[in-house]
Amino acid sequence: MRPFRNFSPHDLLDNDWYKFTMQFAMFSNGLADTNVSFKFKDRKGAVKAFLTSHPSIPLNQVKEELAGILNAYAALQFDERDIDFVVQELKKAVVAGKDTLLESYKSRMMAAARSVSIDLSLSKEDGLGLEYSGSWFDTILFEVPFLAIISEYFNNYQPTPPSDESIRESIRDKMAQYTQSNAQVIEFGTRRRFSRHVHEIVFDAIVHEIGTAALTSNVLLSKQRGSSPKGTCAHEWFMFYEAAHRTSNLQVTRAGTISSLQKSLQDWLSVYSSIFALTDVFRTNTFFDAYALLSSELQARVQFRCDSGNELDYCGWIQDGFEKVYGKALLPAHALNKSIMFSNSLSPKKVAEIQAWHAAHAAKSGETQFSFIYGVGTNFTNDLQYDTLDIVIKIHRVEDKFAFKLSDVGSKFVGAEELKGPVHNAFADVA
Repeated sequence: MRPFRNFSPHDLLDNDWYKFTMQFAMFSNGLADTNVSFKFKDRKGAVKAFLTSHPSIPLNQVKEELAGILNAYAALQFDERDIDFVVQELKKAVVAGKDTLLESYKSRMMAAARSVSIDLSLSKEDGLGLEYSGSWFDTILFEVPFLAIISEYFNNYQPTPPSDESIRESIRDKMAQYTQSNAQVIEFGTRRRFSRHVHEIVFDAIVHEIGTAALTSNVLLSKQRGSSPKGTCAHEWFMFYEAAHRTSNLQVTRAGTISSLQKSLQDWLSVYSSIFALTDVFRTNTFFDAYALLSSELQARVQFRCDSGNELDYCGWIQDGFEKVYGKALLPAHALNKSIMFSNSLSPKKVAEIQAWHAAHAAKSGETQFSFIYGVGTNFTNDLQYDTLDIVIKIHRVEDKFAFKLSDVGSKFVGAEELKGPVHNAFADVA
C-alpha cells in the first residue's frame, strides 16, 4: 500500500462549495447548534467486496489507520486566508443585509477545533461502517472530504496508479465530446475521486482544454486556480428540515413534508439570491406542492437539479409541475426560462443523449425553454482502470429524529429501517 498523504490546514478547503453555502445558510437561520449525525453507506458493497478480494489486508491495521486519518482531518483548524476566500465568495451570492453576518461566521470558523465524535467499524462480513455526530455547524463540512479520503485510502492498495498522461488523454477526449455536444460542464468529482493527485491533474487538464470557462465545485482548486467555486444545494438541507419539523420520530406525513420543503426553500432564499433545488428528495411531485406555496418572487429565484430518475423525462416532470401550479394557461414569465442542472452519474455519452433530446424537442410557444448545466463527478476523477467505490454519506439523525431521502427512484431510499414503512405509507400515492 502507498502511504496516505499528510494534511495541512489548507485541506479544509478541499471540499465542495455547497457545504460552505449550506453552513452559512444554517448559521444565518439560527440552526448551527442543532445536534445531528451522519452515516456512511456503501451502496453496492464495494468496500466489502474489496476486502474479500484482498484477503491479505490486515483489518485491524486498516481500521486503526483509517480512523486516525479521519480524526486527523477533523482536528485541522482553518488558515485565516482560506476563510477570507470563503467569505469573499459568499459575498457574491448573499442577498442584501446578510453580508453583515459574515464576520461572526468567520469568527466561529476560526474558533477552537470542532467537537465531532467519529465511530468507525470494519469487518469482512459487514464492510465499512462510519457514523459521526456533533453540532450541524461542526459536522457539515466532513461528508465530502471523508468520502474522498475513504476512496483514496483503498485506492492506495491498488498496485499501479494511473499515469498522469493517461488521465490527461482521457480528459482531452471527454472535453472534446462535451464541446461537440455544446454542453456546459462543471467538474463535481471530489467525493469519489481516485486520489487528490488525480483530481488536480483532471482539473488542470480541463483548464488546459477550455481555459477560463473551466469550473469546479472544489473550493481549494478554485482558490488555487483563480476561479469561483460552483455548487447547488444538497439533499441534506431538505432532509434536515423534514426531520426537524416532524412532530415525532416515526410520524411521517406528506403534508408535514410539504410544509418543511416550503420552509427550507424560504430560509435558503432569505440568505441567497437563488437556488438550484433538488426536486427528488421527497419526489418531484411533492416538491411542486411546496413550490406552489412560495410567493411569485421566490418562485422566480428557484432553478432545478435532477439527481435521480430518467433525465429525458425530467423536463416533462418540471413542465407538469408548472401546469399543476399555474394551470394550463400561459405560464408566468419567470417559468418560461428556467435552468436545470443534471448530476446523476453523467458521462459524455449520457450528456450527448440529453443534449440531442433537447435539440429535437425545442420548447413550444408558451412552454418553458430550459437551459441545461451538467455537474460531472466520478466520470472525470475516477473513470480509470479500477472500479469506483459507490459510497455516500447522508445526514442520518436530527436531534432524536431520523432523516430520510426518498428520491424519484425507489431503490435510492436512504434512511433508518424503522422509517421505511411510515415513509412509503405517507408517499404511497405519489408517482
